[in-house]
Amino acid sequence: MEHGIDLSARAVQCYTLSRQWKSDLEFFRIETAFFHRLLDDYFVRLLAPPYIEQLKQTGKDLYKLEKDENRLIKLVDDQLTQLDLISEVVIPEDREILIEKHLQLEQLMASLISEYKEVKKQLFELVEKIMNENKLITK
Repeated sequence: MEHGIDLSARAVQCYTLSRQWKSDLEFFRIETAFFHRLLDDYFVRLLAPPYIEQLKQTGKDLYKLEKDENRLIKLVDDQLTQLDLISEVVIPEDREILIEKHLQLEQLMASLISEYKEVKKQLFELVEKIMNENKLITK
């Protein structure tokens, strides 16, 4: 971000946190792609009757997670664009709107992180069951 003006301390804080969130969201996208590969690798075994309902739910939760990630990526990018425009003196800094959007993003990020952890836990527990079952069969 090139500075045409000095940003307020709050705008700088919003920018810094938004950049961190963008980085976190990029990591989540990489991990979400890994979750899909993991499901693909174990898909046939997960179609067994004891796992099918949990597989369906995990798939739905993973889909919702991706939708929420994509929505949040767009919102964070929009916030960063606004901050860039403010720093280049293209638009004025409206601290109330800036703070309101920032608080909204903060809540959405906290919610996404919680959702992300839950989906990861569900998926790993499901795959772990399959892996343990395979160990018992091969012994």
